[in-house]
Amino acid sequence: MPRFSIVITTTRPDVVGSAVRSALAQDFKDFEVIVSDNSDAGCKGLVVEDDRLRYVRPSGYLPLVDHWNFAFSHATGEWQTLLCDDFAVPPSLLTIVDEEIRLNQDIDTVRWGSAVYVDGDWWLEDQRHRLTIPSFTGRRVKLDAKRVIAEMFESGTGLGSSVKHKVPIIPNAVYSRRIIERIRQQFGGNLFESICPMTSAALAALALSDYTLQVDLPLTVKGSHKHSAAGHFADPATYRRMLTGTSFRHIPLKTTMLFPCTAAETVLHTQSLLPDLLGAYRLNWNLFFVNCYAAIRELEEQGLKMHDVHELFRKAVHLFPFSLRARVWGAILNRRAWDVIRNPNVRSSVMLRPLRRIRRAARQCATVLRSSMSRKERASSSQSLDTRQVGLNSITDCANYLERLLSDQRELCRRLAGNGHESCSVLGRQEK
Repeated sequence: MPRFSIVITTTRPDVVGSAVRSALAQDFKDFEVIVSDNSDAGCKGLVVEDDRLRYVRPSGYLPLVDHWNFAFSHATGEWQTLLCDDFAVPPSLLTIVDEEIRLNQDIDTVRWGSAVYVDGDWWLEDQRHRLTIPSFTGRRVKLDAKRVIAEMFESGTGLGSSVKHKVPIIPNAVYSRRIIERIRQQFGGNLFESICPMTSAALAALALSDYTLQVDLPLTVKGSHKHSAAGHFADPATYRRMLTGTSFRHIPLKTTMLFPCTAAETVLHTQSLLPDLLGAYRLNWNLFFVNCYAAIRELEEQGLKMHDVHELFRKAVHLFPFSLRARVWGAILNRRAWDVIRNPNVRSSVMLRPLRRIRRAARQCATVLRSSMSRKERASSSQSLDTRQVGLNSITDCANYLERLLSDQRELCRRLAGNGHESCSVLGRQEK
């Protein structure tokens, strides 16, 4: 039994090679790589020969959730993670994660952050050739699993902005074999459930364990190109095929166009499967609708026509009591006001000018707070790079660039520790 299993699921032979190479480039030695090929033509000829790699292929095309379950059924590692075929990881991923696992024997999941690489063929031209790396502190925080669950339900979708960085979402997480077996016992042999498999597994893992560990480092590079799942609106036929069999039973807004819908449906579906563990939690429907509206606006800004979804949204809100409808529409009107303030092309009216002054004052306060952070909260600066200008030509280059940043951060923490600062815990010290 290897220490780690890296499971790569693929439907796109043209991109999977980079993911395989980044997995095999790990500086940790005890691991296996499972490549599960769900593509039509097959990609075995494109996968490198290596003793650590196993190639598997279902007998026929499988929808997304079924394929993920099939792929993980072949993994044997003590700890297991998913690597999508258009993602890449830096060489130190498993080394960093293994150190944290050895320091925290009572955890079953470890969650980390990610960078995003947008390829040159992305369907939105003004976003191409970008590598975005969020700021990171290197802190390790052990979180109470039940508290994270409560925040998931309170966020309205399970993955709201206030909690998503705490939830152990594969492929930004690694799961112990013992928690995977417990999830399968609860899910009738499956690790993942519809509609959003990453959300169902994460919620079940939290419900069945006491703690999860959050590592504030970007240890994955997520790729985005015209055939990525993130770009599914550019290829609706492929997206519909991927979600074959999808149905909504728990939420009133029934559309796969909006990620808040698929996430919330999955949260409530998982709750129905684990009533003894999750039955006491209630979804915040007010924030659910606010998140859905925000998703609609974001897609409209990308040039998509959302008239039908707007109509579905209005009908769904109307099913709820007047008090909730009033809160939802009040939040939406407030959001529209802030949209006007943020848009430099729109001249503020007299009524909106005070709001602009309040926002400017809040920004100044935030700047002061950030500048006065102690070394215990030392963070890197977020970066948004034009990859053509810095010589990064592929997602593999981006993963290697990320590795250099991680090495610099670890060296900084060694120096701080040597000078008597107990703050930076990149090498393993946890904070509760």
